[in-house]
Amino acid sequence: MKLIKNKLLPLILDELKKGTSATKIAEAIFLGIMLGIFPLLGFSTALAFLAAVRLKLNQVIIQTVNYFMYPVQLLFIPLYLKLVTTFFPSTDPLKGAEFKVLEFIDVFRKEPLETFKQFSAVGGIAVLFWLTMCLILFKPVVNFISSMIQKRMKTV
Repeated sequence: MKLIKNKLLPLILDELKKGTSATKIAEAIFLGIMLGIFPLLGFSTALAFLAAVRLKLNQVIIQTVNYFMYPVQLLFIPLYLKLVTTFFPSTDPLKGAEFKVLEFIDVFRKEPLETFKQFSAVGGIAVLFWLTMCLILFKPVVNFISSMIQKRMKTV
């Protein structure tokens, strides 16, 4: 929480002082969170950059939130794997073996192409699950974050 208070809150307050709407800031925060838990490692920073450019969102806010989400992204990888293989058992590259994040990262670094081949079906389906989750959550979460920002501004 200290990181949010010390790093993110000043960025948000700066943007509000510049005239950026609470909704635009909320969109940057939401997309930073969601892109930060993107199912495929190595894509979230570029996707956050592209989203911010396309939607005219603050790069610093979206990238800061995305950066804070990296540990959560690592925790989500086994969840995505479990979710996909539960609904589509034939896609399980581990054939029921336990998934270990650190081992996966090590194998991915040593043999990225082979790892990509083994996990491509799971990754593709996980991206579809992730995208569905983003679309469902976008409006209510952005509205919630925006109202929190507006309440916070009234107390500042």
